[in-house]
Amino acid sequence: MLQFAEEMLAKSTFLQEHCHDLEQHRDPGEETPIGMMGDFGLEIASGYETMTPAERTLILGLIEQGLLSHDEDVSTAVATGLIEGLIHRAEVIDGRWEKIEPDLGPEARAYADAYRNADFFQGTRQE
Repeated sequence: MLQFAEEMLAKSTFLQEHCHDLEQHRDPGEETPIGMMGDFGLEIASGYETMTPAERTLILGLIEQGLLSHDEDVSTAVATGLIEGLIHRAEVIDGRWEKIEPDLGPEARAYADAYRNADFFQGTRQE
């Protein structure tokens, strides 16, 4: 799992600049990989509009790659950490989810749709 996170950091200038101090922001109640991926998701949603189109494509491709990984720890952390963090942060920034959603790959979009349509999530939305 950590190898995947290191690969994301190595390939993405945005993540290098914004996620270099993850140890300080990790929720101590969460398992490390999920918490770390959650931090990635929060930062991606927060800075989405500041990224170049090439950086967005790169990061979203890495997310898709993580979801399709044969390593269950990687795919689980990307789904339940990164994508869910991405959704929660994007939902509270006016219009941000609407900008991110069309750019997601098919696996990420399917997971995000299922998560956002779940009863437990619907009860937390502020519309």
